[in-house]
Amino acid sequence: MERTADASPPAPAALAPRRRFAHVAGLLVGVLAVLAALVVPFAPVIGERVTVTWPQAGQQPESTLAFVVPYHPDQVHVRVPCEAVRAGQDRGAPTTLVSSRPPGQPTEGFAVTTAQDHVIVLVAGVEALRAPIASAPIAGACDVAVDGGPSGSTVRIGDRTASVPAGVRDIVAFATDLSPAEADGTRVDVVTANWFATSPTQGKLLLIGVQLLLAAAGFAVLAVLDRRRRRDVERPVQRPLHRLIGYGFDLVVLAVLAGWWLLGPNSPDDSFASVTVQNGLNTGDIGNYYRWENASEAPFTLVQQLLLPVAEWNQNPLAMRVPSILAALLTWLILSRGVLGAALPGRHRHPLVRAVAVIAFLGWWLPFGMGVRPEAFEALGLTAVLAAVLQAARTERRLWLGVAALCAGLSIAINPMGLTAVAPFLVLAPRLWRMAGPAVLAVMAGIASVGLVAMFADQSVFTTAKATDLHGYYGPNVPWFQEITRYQYLLGFDLQGDIARRAAVLLTLLLAAYTLVVLLRARVGHRSSPPTKAGVFERVTGVTGCGWCTCRLLPCW
Repeated sequence: MERTADASPPAPAALAPRRRFAHVAGLLVGVLAVLAALVVPFAPVIGERVTVTWPQAGQQPESTLAFVVPYHPDQVHVRVPCEAVRAGQDRGAPTTLVSSRPPGQPTEGFAVTTAQDHVIVLVAGVEALRAPIASAPIAGACDVAVDGGPSGSTVRIGDRTASVPAGVRDIVAFATDLSPAEADGTRVDVVTANWFATSPTQGKLLLIGVQLLLAAAGFAVLAVLDRRRRRDVERPVQRPLHRLIGYGFDLVVLAVLAGWWLLGPNSPDDSFASVTVQNGLNTGDIGNYYRWENASEAPFTLVQQLLLPVAEWNQNPLAMRVPSILAALLTWLILSRGVLGAALPGRHRHPLVRAVAVIAFLGWWLPFGMGVRPEAFEALGLTAVLAAVLQAARTERRLWLGVAALCAGLSIAINPMGLTAVAPFLVLAPRLWRMAGPAVLAVMAGIASVGLVAMFADQSVFTTAKATDLHGYYGPNVPWFQEITRYQYLLGFDLQGDIARRAAVLLTLLLAAYTLVVLLRARVGHRSSPPTKAGVFERVTGVTGCGWCTCRLLPCW
């Protein structure tokens, strides 16, 4: 009897249109998510405008502090009546009628003085206008007016006027050498925009919500694409003894971290980092209380924003270190389960492997990973990226690529060093490309752009540009090609070159050398014989070494 072939098409062919739809949807979702994230920094925010008047209503002019930083005034209006000018002339010596700094100090603000029968107006540290004081008491002949803005200032003395291209940069006081009665009528009005204390508008919140929904849709697309391409991964049988030993090492890490939480010293930067967070409770912005005129740390404030609830609950140093303890535990769990498990399947639970991992982790983390600075959380993010990329390469599941993209985007929002999160993607690019394609790459870009949303959720391009300008103006601002200066500090004899920093870097260099040997050995073995599963994961082990070295070097650097 002759058999006839089934005329119906095979099941996988019937799913082809659905698969094509998923690819098209992935491209659309990814592109829209990236575009939405790119618009977020330019979306409007709600700022504050503050008007400062000296003297206060109903009071006479007296010298007082007025520390207007970091918000350089948008508008400054100074009025000095002729009576006050003549009172300064009658003193017979150089007299400050009104100034934005105490008399005698150089200023980038404004100053109105009298000297040798002349009235002199300074703006931004330079003389803007000088005029003789009329001998006859003519009304308004020596009145002084200064009107400054961001793009320049206009000065008037009587009927003489002058324009200068500079504006009033700083105001730290309203000072005068005159007595309150002599300075009567003098007035200063300052209008300043509170650059960094901003909040998103309703339109910006809607845009953020749309971007997050698109990112979630991207994960759904990756899950759909994984349904028809799932690779079975061999899972070695876990010996009960190895499992118990693994839990024992987990307890050792937990015990050491708990002890170090109580007994470990604070890092040199913990004090200012804590006060920076606490300052945010009072100002509504994460500003550096000690430097850069209290300029914002925007756009890299994700960790500080997460620490605000902790500071509001308890500002004790032990309480402020709790998040870094949790970050350490999560990093260890990801390292021991995600990284070692993917790089050394079947051997990652071996007691010797686990013991080496514990020693390396604690040796890197304890010196500077327990604190308030963001590097500990950066290391957590980079470790998560490394683990997700390794899992994606091992299981060929695209969903892990979405997880890696999300962690990479958030790592960049924590600190600029988060750019190193692209290293695992680059090293394993050929293998990942075979399982990705344009649609998956678009989805990954859309998911990673969540980091851009985190950076600019309540800030704008203007505010971050202002913060960057202030950081660059005061420094230190070392260009990238002078990275060698870090090694000069490390090998010096001050606090920057202590044993804790040197030990961590030395351990990293040793592991980097070992990683190079492993990679070369795997390359030679690949040439002499067909690649085996062990050979593939030897190369992955090299990626693990390089990536983990980078992750753990950050807090020590």
